[in-house]
Amino acid sequence: MLICGCIPTTYACKSDDNCQDRGVQGACEATGYCSYPDEDCPSRRRYDVYAPAALARQCVDDPEPTTTESASTSSGATPMETATSADTGGCEPAGCADQDGDCHGDGPGCLGPDCDDANPAHHDLCFYVAPDGDDAADGSASTPWLTFERALSALSPGTSLVLLDGAYPLDVHGALHIDCDDGTAVNGTSDAPIVVRAQNERQAMILADGVTGITVKQCAYWSLVGLTARGGDRKPSEGGSNGLIKVLSSTDITLARILAATSNRYHNDALYTFYESNDVLVEECEAHDFHRWAFLAWRTDRVFFRRVFVDAGQRADLAPCPTSSMDPDAPFCTSAPGGDSGFSLYSSVTGARIENCIVQGPVFEGVSVGSRAVNVTVAGSIFLGGPGYGINTPYQTDDAATRLTVSDTLVINPNWGGIYLGSPSDAQISGMSVINSKDDGVEIYEDIDGAPCSAQLGGVCTVDVDRTLVLDSANEGFSFTDPVDWSLRDSIAYGNGVDFPSGDAIDDDAGRITHSQSVPAGIGIGPGQCAVYIPDDSPAAGAAQDGQDIGATILTRIEEGPTDEPLWDPTTGAFPCGAEVEGINDNPEVSCATVHTRLNVFSNGCPRPPD
Repeated sequence: MLICGCIPTTYACKSDDNCQDRGVQGACEATGYCSYPDEDCPSRRRYDVYAPAALARQCVDDPEPTTTESASTSSGATPMETATSADTGGCEPAGCADQDGDCHGDGPGCLGPDCDDANPAHHDLCFYVAPDGDDAADGSASTPWLTFERALSALSPGTSLVLLDGAYPLDVHGALHIDCDDGTAVNGTSDAPIVVRAQNERQAMILADGVTGITVKQCAYWSLVGLTARGGDRKPSEGGSNGLIKVLSSTDITLARILAATSNRYHNDALYTFYESNDVLVEECEAHDFHRWAFLAWRTDRVFFRRVFVDAGQRADLAPCPTSSMDPDAPFCTSAPGGDSGFSLYSSVTGARIENCIVQGPVFEGVSVGSRAVNVTVAGSIFLGGPGYGINTPYQTDDAATRLTVSDTLVINPNWGGIYLGSPSDAQISGMSVINSKDDGVEIYEDIDGAPCSAQLGGVCTVDVDRTLVLDSANEGFSFTDPVDWSLRDSIAYGNGVDFPSGDAIDDDAGRITHSQSVPAGIGIGPGQCAVYIPDDSPAAGAAQDGQDIGATILTRIEEGPTDEPLWDPTTGAFPCGAEVEGINDNPEVSCATVHTRLNVFSNGCPRPPD
């Protein structure tokens, strides 16, 4: 990424759509530069500061604006085309190293330097805040603002706010409260999103200290990139609140490479909360040291989690826990020493996807799929080292989860089970590996005390399991409770207390268990073992009827389907983690940067698979 600490000196336009400033619509003049309303000019229009020196801040001469759609230079090209030597639809100017297609970058053919490669808007403009800024300044890189309130008021579609390195305590800078309903902020657009990012990844830290530090409310097309947010404990009577980062009633929001840590243990709290929002992408973010949930989604459609790393840590309950006290300042008590859930799809979540994510540590459940969840997918993900359940559908008060799909997912050392589904409706489990569960590996049951089965499918509990590998569970490898309508095929169970349900032959074409076997597969994270793929010398390699491996293969990135792009670094085996921050995510025993060594990814005697 090219990071430039300067603002473009000129900005050429092609149409009026290119001329927007802080929500004010301008006009693209025949000269190819933007003007904005100004009653002091005879034409009532004045060029902005990004016109060439001879025009900047000058009144427009002609009485009516003419967009450059029909204007041309002596060479027959519009001014924008002259500047870029290419049509801006593709925006690939000759002589310009342009990373994001906005005609700004490094080289003589660029419209100007690119202050933010994360923002694809053609209107390339950045403002800045700093720990020692001044709200009376102009918001440039050399004279940045101090408060988020001052900075947010300047942002319009296509602009970016850059946080310079340092700490941002809320009593000095205020919260990063982005509200597009109360006038604090405005919406971006699909072509010109608004971006808030750290100048250097994760080196700008918002210190929330027990209250909400970042909010996006009733907004569209905003992206937050590379920020760090850290919370803390604060009692309600002292102004404490729940939720460190919140996305509320918003659409088309992106959180990328965010680092969040330290939830408020006096509240039913989450590090990241998504409520009544849709089309949210959470990519390569991290969650550490949380109490209740790392990520909470509720009444939200199409939230996608990709390559997210969650470390439960050891954020124990505050004393006294458990407690029956009605004191509003009493601590909130959780179900497990490392928090309740890595991902909680709490209720009424539709189309959520958890892709290539890792949850490690003593959480109650890696993924919790709540009631009325529909079309949830968990793919290419890993749950490591002490989750109670890798994936769980907890007690259902009404309709159970419907159409849950789990594929190529690995659960290692769970305390209670790899996957535990109550009243599943049209669930599909394929290519899963569960290793060394302290209870069952795969357990499917009808939740009589909660919802018998989802009314959306006529009250029928159905689950189909194939190419799944369960090794060394203390209790049952596969457990199915009638009246669930289930089938199991092309699977392996070995070394469990009981490998398969009794009553069916496992290796024939008849019954509910077909083409399955009980053989040692040699999969794990011991010396010389592999877990993220099935080695060629394993009995599970190519053992399915169609020649596929039995068990999880987690080698490439998944983005609404498999891609050819490697998930792990081809040289080091590292997971795509963000920058480390001292005291938060830099402990090598549990960090994202070293998780590949704990999983034996191309290390500890597990070789790279052949191409």
